[in-house]
Amino acid sequence: MSISISPNEIHLWFVYSEQIQDVDLLACYSQLISKSETVKNSRFVFEKDRKQNLITRALIRTVLSKYVDHIAPTDWEFTHNEYGKPEVLSAMLPFPIKFNLSHTQNMIALAVTHGEEVGIDVESLKRDIATDDLAKHVFSEQEYFQLEQLDAHYFHQRFFDLWTLKEAYIKACGMGLSIPLGSFSFYFSEINGTPSTVSIQFEK
Repeated sequence: MSISISPNEIHLWFVYSEQIQDVDLLACYSQLISKSETVKNSRFVFEKDRKQNLITRALIRTVLSKYVDHIAPTDWEFTHNEYGKPEVLSAMLPFPIKFNLSHTQNMIALAVTHGEEVGIDVESLKRDIATDDLAKHVFSEQEYFQLEQLDAHYFHQRFFDLWTLKEAYIKACGMGLSIPLGSFSFYFSEINGTPSTVSIQFEK
């Protein structure tokens, strides 16, 4: 029985690749992916990257088949838009499924929607990137102004809040970095120091 998803829903799927150690299971995954995906997978230099890529491709195929159960995981075909965002070949679909992927270290995240463009981003908070110099470079003036008001602990937390929001937004638009990062800003409203709502504003 297939999983249903309505147009106003986003389904999130997560896998921790380090928890998958069964050699036979990984071998089964390798039978699900296409020849071109197998070739791309072989180009990764490090085994951990090959493993994560294999699990990622198997995740997409098996999850999509949970929504359209008459299509086997091995039978899914994909294309890309002009900016390189992956999509399911539309002729295959009984209804418009959209998806987006992100991964960091050993986590893989997949977002699925019914017809709505979607973007997802996950980041490790241990990454040593939450610096003032980088914030000036990747965030809008308004976002950087918000960060300047915070102490070191909250700066680090809000840096990753903004980073993942901006990454997810441009991925949902499907245009990558052709969208200037300073052309839109995210704003946080807070109650007792805790973020409660997030809004977006576009530069004119």
